[in-house]
Amino acid sequence: MAERGHLKTRMSPEALAFAVIAILHGLQIQWLYERDNFRMEDVFQQFLSGISFP
Repeated sequence: MAERGHLKTRMSPEALAFAVIAILHGLQIQWLYERDNFRMEDVFQQFLSGISFP
């Protein structure tokens, strides 16, 4: 994505990779607390749309 110019962030690809992993871990924990009311994939998709161009 970064090489093709599809990112809207100044983060390095390495830092972004660490951030994505941290976000996924946090979303998984949130899902464990609220399985019935929390759609992890929706939140992650919103995150991705916030850092990338269509």
